[in-house]
Amino acid sequence: MPQEVIRYRLNRLLSGKVPCPLSSRILYVYPPTPDVRCEASRIENEIVVDATYNGLITKDQMFALLLKNGLWTLQEEQQYTSLPTVVETLKLQMWQFHSKFAGKRVEQTRKSLRKQEQIYRELSAKRLQYDIHTAEGHALFSRFDYIVANSTYDAAGNVPDDIDDGRLIRILVNLYMSNMLNDTQTREVAKSPLWKMIWYASKSESMFGCPSANLTDEQISVLNWSRMYDSVYESMECPNDTVINDDDLLDGWLITQSRTRESERAQHLGDKHGGKKGSHEMFIPAETPEDAARIDAMNDPNARAIKRQRLQLAGKHGVVKEQNMPDSQLTMRQQALLETKQKMKGK
Repeated sequence: MPQEVIRYRLNRLLSGKVPCPLSSRILYVYPPTPDVRCEASRIENEIVVDATYNGLITKDQMFALLLKNGLWTLQEEQQYTSLPTVVETLKLQMWQFHSKFAGKRVEQTRKSLRKQEQIYRELSAKRLQYDIHTAEGHALFSRFDYIVANSTYDAAGNVPDDIDDGRLIRILVNLYMSNMLNDTQTREVAKSPLWKMIWYASKSESMFGCPSANLTDEQISVLNWSRMYDSVYESMECPNDTVINDDDLLDGWLITQSRTRESERAQHLGDKHGGKKGSHEMFIPAETPEDAARIDAMNDPNARAIKRQRLQLAGKHGVVKEQNMPDSQLTMRQQALLETKQKMKGK
């Protein structure tokens, strides 16, 4: 990334202002004050209630309408909801291939990742394009209308004379939302030497010269990413700079670390409930469905997959003996293969 681009984005973050270039001038949306944000939220909540009362459909009703008219399908919904997990899995695979020095497979997986991200963006655009016609969508844009109308100034710091023009407000809202820095751009700033000099000198919200309550979403984002990178560098298993500077690989490493911690916490919790080291199963009674869900979450991803396989087989055939379970069959085949190899070595 060119340094001048990083420097511009850094200064953008420090100023807190979002530039909105028009044909003949540039207007700036300043960080909204807590009072403006509070009033905007009140307006949003009020409009949701009023719009619903006056017959404007809700998001749930819009979803049903889209399905009824073939503008959205259950297959698309399933793909849309499952894609974040697919993306996470691909990042995890990238890290695993990198750990095995399989560079070609890393890049092949990266291509698949970009493709799935593009599909998700397209599905998101299709899924959300009618939201503006719902009570919630109308209220959301009204909130942004109020924020922009009460936080916009010209280059001299004056309120524009035509700020009450509804058409101008709508243009400014679209420019404001489209010119906000996304996560990738914010991470680039957080990793840059220019930002690090400021970050290491302060490591607090005070670098923006305002109370924490007045921070913009972009400023909060860069602070969170900076703290995340600090935690990576402080880790006993800190990856090298090649990984840290590659968002996909670093995300894969973070997913691995998170799953390891979850597994260790689950193991510790299982031990507290009488589990034995090396045991495959443990029975813990649950009093409520919520308790059952917490117990189920103690299983690692592999154990949850085994559980799903067993439940599917039991649902299909009723009572199934332990030795006929898919995981038991796999274990027996692996054991038989190991014994065969040992016999061959002994000859």
